[in-house]
Amino acid sequence: MTPRQAPLVQGFSPTRHQTEREEEFISDEKLQRVRNEILSINGELDSAISGLNETLDKKLKKQEHDYLKGYSMYVKQKESDLRKIITELNEKN
Repeated sequence: MTPRQAPLVQGFSPTRHQTEREEEFISDEKLQRVRNEILSINGELDSAISGLNETLDKKLKKQEHDYLKGYSMYVKQKESDLRKIITELNEKN
């Protein structure tokens, strides 16, 4: 049973000021609970984003490495082809 639902004590009638304070207290308590929930969710999201950033960094580094390795092989092949062409031209002259 919440404080709002609590039965009134016989012979006691809360004043308007007491009721407003009780509602304010309940509101503050509820706000605090919601705030804590939001902070918890925010922490979970920050953690998830951090994990995604790390995963993305690893993937990008791997792709960069693979690309540069492939490009290096391509350049070496073209260099070899060019040397063969130069050698053939030198032999013909």
